[in-house]
Amino acid sequence: MTREEFDVLIRKLEEASRRHSRLYLARIVGLVALAYGYLALILFGR
Repeated sequence: MTREEFDVLIRKLEEASRRHSRLYLARIVGLVALAYGYLALILFGR
């Protein structure tokens, strides 16, 4: 990924967070929950 592509991606995410703040927050919370769930599965799952 080039610097220009990264900058475009960040601008898109910032715009999405401004327009749909609750949806953006829900996505972030969902990703965090998935990450912790995966970690718990790895640590405690057999």
